[in-house]
Amino acid sequence: MRYAPAAVPRRCRPAALLAAALCSVTLATLARASEAPSTAQALFDEARGIMAAGRYAEACPLFAESQRLDPGGGTLLNLALCHEAEGKTATAWAELKEALGVARQDARADRAELAAARIAAIEPRLSRLSVIVPPEARLGDLVVARDGVALGAAVWGRAVPVDPGSHVVSAKAPGRKPWQTSVQVDADADSQTVTVPPLAPAGASEDAGAGPGTGWGAGRIAGLVAGAAGLVCLGIGTGFGIDAISKAGQSDDLCDKEVCPNDAAGTKAVDLNDQAAVSAKVSDGLFVAGGALVAAGVVLLLATGDGGTEGAPAQVAAVVGPGRAGLAVIARW
Repeated sequence: MRYAPAAVPRRCRPAALLAAALCSVTLATLARASEAPSTAQALFDEARGIMAAGRYAEACPLFAESQRLDPGGGTLLNLALCHEAEGKTATAWAELKEALGVARQDARADRAELAAARIAAIEPRLSRLSVIVPPEARLGDLVVARDGVALGAAVWGRAVPVDPGSHVVSAKAPGRKPWQTSVQVDADADSQTVTVPPLAPAGASEDAGAGPGTGWGAGRIAGLVAGAAGLVCLGIGTGFGIDAISKAGQSDDLCDKEVCPNDAAGTKAVDLNDQAAVSAKVSDGLFVAGGALVAAGVVLLLATGDGGTEGAPAQVAAVVGPGRAGLAVIARW
């Protein structure tokens, strides 16, 4: 006869299922906990070898993961020393402070002595960053952050140790445009300051500097563009003019008293003379167009007035005809 297990009473089934679930979770947790120290030790040993080879950027994350899996004063101290060697002085300084406290609790005088010595060596070299939020920029719901981590109001204006390198300071508030900037902090006791400006309302113009009254209206921008294009034309025209003079001189050298011999030299001289004529015509056209563009640029700049406010629109018309090319500009200011 086959053995049949006793049936669980219906009213007891929820409790039995809960007990079984809790048992499963507990066993899984214990299994993971039993694996953590061995994994942490393996990572620690590997990190020590990599750090000895001077590959700190690879070693530090291994120390960090080992510390997460199985926290210990020795691992924390090695992590701090790795970050110091990597150049992350502020991070190393904070970890050394924590390692010093753990070493004293564990009565490890050797670790405490090493941590204290490294703290004393690092502190004079700490670089700092101050994030100033002036009164006019402070809003009740303003959030100021450094590298994505929010800074409480108590930190505003204080020179806080940071690792050397680039840092991003940002600010945001509901109904306001977010703001951010980056600052480069150098090593060896550098000090940098970032001031958060008042945040503009969310509906403000994105390009307030290009509107009327700022000195950079559409007319002035067009004037600058026209003037720059004119200078380019004049530069290229000068090049063609030099080429025309050079080829004309070469043609004259091949001919005797403006009479070219009827041979290969004469043919080359005629070709050079023709090329010189073409370059001269191109140079003349570019000089005319360049001069007209420069003049148009000056007129457009003057037409906006000193304050940048546009007056009557300037009218620009091309003038092209036999032997002439240019621009006619009519404006009022």
